[in-house]
Amino acid sequence: MDGKKIILIGIIIGTLIMTGCSNIKDESNKNKDISINDISSTINKIKTIEDICIVTEDNDPNGKLNKSGGYIGALYFVDITLPKVETIIDDDSYEERPPKDTCEAGTIAGGSIELYSNSKDANNRDDYLSAFDSTSQASGHKQYNNIIIRTSDEFTAAQQKELTEAIINQIEKIK
Repeated sequence: MDGKKIILIGIIIGTLIMTGCSNIKDESNKNKDISINDISSTINKIKTIEDICIVTEDNDPNGKLNKSGGYIGALYFVDITLPKVETIIDDDSYEERPPKDTCEAGTIAGGSIELYSNSKDANNRDDYLSAFDSTSQASGHKQYNNIIIRTSDEFTAAQQKELTEAIINQIEKIK
């Protein structure tokens, strides 16, 4: 191939890249325009989910909201199919589910959804959660583009999968 053809091919490729003309879909930012409020509204349509608590900087149990690499939105929810479980508050008192504060209860009451600005940060979080998969602190978790869906370890594996799929189906309806 002579030099003129190489230059011409380079110009064409460069133009395509610069103008964004490409048939390749970038799924990593598929959910970038979705807000945590959008997610809350849509998962509220799942019959077993109730009492959704959207995380703020004041009630964030992980302290990661809006920090570098952290989530840009998060919520916790109660799932009514979980049996009531006593949670030890201190040596003499117990609390039954559903808890008074869903954000404070965390994923054990049903689950959580964490929204990241990009799929790389979500993947890093999913990798971190995977380190707990064989421990007593394990919850179900799945990365869906730039979202992490977590489900209570009180569910069976089949229940975790079913709830995660229901959540993804609802998120996909957000336009």
